[in-house]
Amino acid sequence: MELHSNGDVDVHLDDNDNDDAEFRVLNGANTTVFTVTESGAVSWAAQTGYVSVPAAAFRPQADGYDFTNFGNRLINNNDISDFYNAPVQLPHGATVTKMTFYWYDTSSDNGSVVLRRCSGSSCKEMAEVDTSGSSGDGSSDTSSISYNPIDNSQYTYFLHLDLPDSDVNAYFVVIEYTYTGPH
Repeated sequence: MELHSNGDVDVHLDDNDNDDAEFRVLNGANTTVFTVTESGAVSWAAQTGYVSVPAAAFRPQADGYDFTNFGNRLINNNDISDFYNAPVQLPHGATVTKMTFYWYDTSSDNGSVVLRRCSGSSCKEMAEVDTSGSSGDGSSDTSSISYNPIDNSQYTYFLHLDLPDSDVNAYFVVIEYTYTGPH
């Protein structure tokens, strides 16, 4: 058998004195990327991924809203055009670990963004992050996530944004997740 490396990947075969042999692929940091056991089972090392949802992705929840969407900033112009939604596509089987909301807030009211999981007309809240008013530009995050892992075979996912007035604006949301599939 001949093994080749491009200098960034090392390949090892461990026998461990007649235990189940395993084939491991290591990255440049000498950590395992994936393992294949003698029985053929494949396991991947967990990796962290990110989905960034910009202001441009959010659409008004109802017709007739008065809002401005610059692509990088969403503004509710009339204090009654509050709710916006944006689709989220996460890898099947991923585990959401954190959600961060980047915002502008000089209002006495707080805005919020909620990650929702839906099946038909039934939706569940996976995570919620609120702004903290009167500070201008800022961000808030949560690691309190419900309804993991992601199951694209039964559910859809979206962000629901609440901008209570023109002094609360949305920039973007970052969803962090771990995934153990192919890299």
